[in-house]
Amino acid sequence: MAAIAWTVYVRPPGRDYLASPVPRQITPLPSITPAPPAPSPLALGLEAAQRGSLADAERLFREALARDERDAEAWNSLGVVLIRQGERARGIDALHTALRLEPTHLEAHRNLGVALDRQGRRGEAIVHYERFLSLSPAGYPGRDEVRRRLLEIAPERVPA
Repeated sequence: MAAIAWTVYVRPPGRDYLASPVPRQITPLPSITPAPPAPSPLALGLEAAQRGSLADAERLFREALARDERDAEAWNSLGVVLIRQGERARGIDALHTALRLEPTHLEAHRNLGVALDRQGRRGEAIVHYERFLSLSPAGYPGRDEVRRRLLEIAPERVPA
């Protein structure tokens, strides 16, 4: 959308408009700016999940994936929502898809580790916990919790 610039002329105070040889120029009016884009289905899905509206979040994440099936963040978010809805197998599949698309996706490694750990699949969980720790910088949210959990289930595998 092209911006439109306007120049406004005003007559000087106390003078007859017609008698004024050159009108005084003032600053142009601001151009019309386009409306901001509508929030993406992914952003709306994240908001719905935070509100606890899991069915809405799932629908929105699926809408995001219909637009871009290679969106690792949408797959990760869908996986979390499915797991929270009790659909663990489908959630784990979605998290695996996120990691297939983006092997260094920190949150997908952590989420998959937690999901597998809760199913008693500790060997698989350890792999994702270790990967999360190797990729995440010190102070990254959740890092200390993952390190503590790894110390509980596989102390020999926790990096110093």
